[in-house]
Amino acid sequence: MAAVILRRLLAALLAVVMVSALTFLVLHWLRPDAFPPDDRPLAVELGRFLFDAFVRFEFGGSFVGNRTVAELIGEGLPADLSLLLVAVPLGVVAGMAGGAVCATRPGTLASRVLEGLAAFFLIAPVFWLGLMATLLFSPEIDAPLELFFFPAPQSYAPLTSDPLAWLHAMSVPWLVMGAPIAALSLRMTRSALAEVLHEPYVQTAHAKGLKPGTVLRRHALPPAAAPVLSLVSVYMSLIIGNAVLVELVFSLPGVLSRTARAAAIGDFALLQGLVVVSSALIVLCTTTADVVQARLDPRTRR
Repeated sequence: MAAVILRRLLAALLAVVMVSALTFLVLHWLRPDAFPPDDRPLAVELGRFLFDAFVRFEFGGSFVGNRTVAELIGEGLPADLSLLLVAVPLGVVAGMAGGAVCATRPGTLASRVLEGLAAFFLIAPVFWLGLMATLLFSPEIDAPLELFFFPAPQSYAPLTSDPLAWLHAMSVPWLVMGAPIAALSLRMTRSALAEVLHEPYVQTAHAKGLKPGTVLRRHALPPAAAPVLSLVSVYMSLIIGNAVLVELVFSLPGVLSRTARAAAIGDFALLQGLVVVSSALIVLCTTTADVVQARLDPRTRR
């Protein structure tokens, strides 16, 4: 298992370096006038950029307040991690739980309701979900579902300064961010369990007198979770894009929300730093999914 983790980490690092290098080359090819003049060959410039980015973690200065890109990333990255590291697992766990209900109780009212909700959250744009959640839960506009646990989205506070305020501010964004992930996981879990529940080893577990819940948790869900994790890892780039929209809707001070503005004003130093951060987040999540999948399904370790 340690060899699997090491291989995944090396592949993840290589992927981030390749994406960063490609972004550097494309930007210099499309907008060479936006960069300071340099008499060195482009390959030397690329090597220097990769060394500064991955060894010294320096990307140059940004147009935003005449600050360095590293400072902006250091300030905004905790909000990005707060959103992703909770919303993605929450969506996967909730979706698998709903998929288990749909697979073991087909045709019931609960399964029909869950399948309908999954279809709705799959087609609803995440920014629209965020706006509707703001209208429903924000106490500043006399919302119909105003609750103490759901304050206005502008009340973000870092986890280290005020954990309770951080939890209050992130609750609705977690739900909005996790809803499409839960819908995707539910449909995949339902399909995977429909096949796994008829496997001989599952039937044998039932014949031994084990409780249905025990059979589901220990024998059916682990192999069914592998395709769910694979699907979520494939959609990770889309999930990162949804994170950008959620941060914009709820005014979260994440660094990902600066991507559109950096591209609009031509802040290429910041844009290159954001590419490194977003690609690192994507490969981190996909690598974690691969490791968990290898733990659940030994066939994927080869």
